[in-house]
Amino acid sequence: MSGLRERFGALLQDHNKIATPGPNQVVKDFLVFNHDAWPKAQSELIDFGQEAIMRLSTWFQPVLEGKGCIISAIPSQWTSLKVLVSTQFKAKGYLDLWATLLTKVPYRDDLKDVLHLVEILLVLPISAAQCERAISAQNRIKNDSRSSLVGETLEDLMRSSLEGPSLVDFDPDSAVKDWFSSSQRPRRPFLQS
Repeated sequence: MSGLRERFGALLQDHNKIATPGPNQVVKDFLVFNHDAWPKAQSELIDFGQEAIMRLSTWFQPVLEGKGCIISAIPSQWTSLKVLVSTQFKAKGYLDLWATLLTKVPYRDDLKDVLHLVEILLVLPISAAQCERAISAQNRIKNDSRSSLVGETLEDLMRSSLEGPSLVDFDPDSAVKDWFSSSQRPRRPFLQS
């Protein structure tokens, strides 16, 4: 629960009382990286997206600083990025463009701070389906007959359910052997009470 609150807590707050932008605005701000929607005129392009980049830099400041990013360098690198893309990479597709800029030596070094925002964009989940699957798994695992599960055990069972092999691929032999040998007294699974 603490992980969910930490990640989605801002969605529960009243945005009219918050001075900083909310998550919806931040997600919209990532649209500035869609180079197909940039203005064609160089005079308009220079100022395009500056506010969005500043909001993104502020919103993700702890993450960016944790990666060694210099926040004050982002606006100038954003301008350089726009000029570079509009003059040299106009014909590149979305994925090819970011793959080139994130991996090729002169670009990834010269634009490293603003490219941190691009990396965040590329790993941003576009749906909450994974969270919904996790909650469904929790409801399946922690039911009325298993309501006293410890948090660590519940997390382990959920992780196995969500990320483990499918039932068809799972071979229970090693787990059963470990279970039989883990007790000090012999286990008797077929003993009738």
